[in-house]
Amino acid sequence: MFEETTAEEKLIFRKRLAFVGRLIKIYSPMIIMANLIYYFPFFMTNDTYFRFSVTAPYIGLGAAVVFLMYYSLQRTVTVYNNDLAEKFIYTNPRLDKLGKKVRFLFCQKEKLLELGLFAAGYIFLPRIATSPAIHFLVVYTPSEFVDDTTQQFLNVGGSASFLDGVIITAIVLPIMLLVFILANVSAMNYWDTAQRAKEIDKNNLSQREQRRELKRDKKSGKKTYIGLLFAYWFGGIGLMVLFPLVFKSAMSVVFFVLFRIAAFVIGIFAVMLVFRVIRGFRIRRKFIKRLSKLCKEKKFRLTKIRYPYRSLFTLYNGEDFRITCNGKSYSCKILCSLKRSNPLYILRNGVGARLVIFKFLRIQLFSYTKSFKFGWEADCKKIVIVNPTPLQILVPAGNRPAELDNGDIIDGYEIYAATAFMNALERDVIDID
Repeated sequence: MFEETTAEEKLIFRKRLAFVGRLIKIYSPMIIMANLIYYFPFFMTNDTYFRFSVTAPYIGLGAAVVFLMYYSLQRTVTVYNNDLAEKFIYTNPRLDKLGKKVRFLFCQKEKLLELGLFAAGYIFLPRIATSPAIHFLVVYTPSEFVDDTTQQFLNVGGSASFLDGVIITAIVLPIMLLVFILANVSAMNYWDTAQRAKEIDKNNLSQREQRRELKRDKKSGKKTYIGLLFAYWFGGIGLMVLFPLVFKSAMSVVFFVLFRIAAFVIGIFAVMLVFRVIRGFRIRRKFIKRLSKLCKEKKFRLTKIRYPYRSLFTLYNGEDFRITCNGKSYSCKILCSLKRSNPLYILRNGVGARLVIFKFLRIQLFSYTKSFKFGWEADCKKIVIVNPTPLQILVPAGNRPAELDNGDIIDGYEIYAATAFMNALERDVIDID
């Protein structure tokens, strides 16, 4: 009895220690970054070349950098919280809606405690725990460091009233709460796809292989975390160095050129997005025409295709169309991937996913998993047709995903690219294993 109690106490102590470690991983780098952003103007105002005043754009950029850093750290540390991940995955019924995920988040004691500690530190220890340093830049910054326009707009000065602090707190804390929710929901989306598949595959592994997988996950988590710190420390500080130079004069040549470059880059991204959509429409239209022509020539019975282009953007319940040929019927649904380089994941239970990753100098800053349900009920063979097709269609398998081939079956759904499906249909080989 004594040994069991001791083992239980050790487990509780380890969990508490892990919780403290996660808090340090998330908040200590963010607080240091926030303080550096605050102190940076004081160093630059004493430099003859960099000399500048704190402006509203500088405050906004500093806040954006730390908010983004908070999102990345919060999501990364949460993703590798195996205890919480298992609790989420094995919750029954499945937490597949946004509202259910948010409720699950606020039912976790450690998450509520984390929020409470952060809010208390922000309110009662503003000079130590404030993030993103808006208290420093707005409330405590001496007026000689702040330009006249920003002083009038933000009402800053050497001394701040209690009301000023309340207003800033009322603005910052809700934003931090929103970022906190978004980061944790993004982590849950990851658990709902890749991590859930790993848990299912883990049952087929030996104890030794499971320990090896756990070590790989921990190593991957450390590499991702260190990469994030490196990117934000060097990228963020570098950005704050360049920003004063750009905004020293709104009419400067540097600002003029950079503004044009920014507009050009945004334009390029907009053109790429429009191109992907137009390309998707063309490929989908070509597939529908070829399918209709094939069915007409072979005298196959093809039902009307419901909303043939809608699945380029969103899915709906049920099959898209049904084909009857050679005495057999096939219930079909069309999926797509507008960006070829983004692999499409086909998971169990009629769930698919796309992992969207944002990188800086090949270092992953943050990512989010966009999962979707495509499953439906049918009284015949169910066919999933991917059109447009990405470079890879994957299924999670252990530590690395496996690539699917045409005709592979996942939980009763047979997967095909559009061209391969029509070839198989024409040769009547869909039912051949």
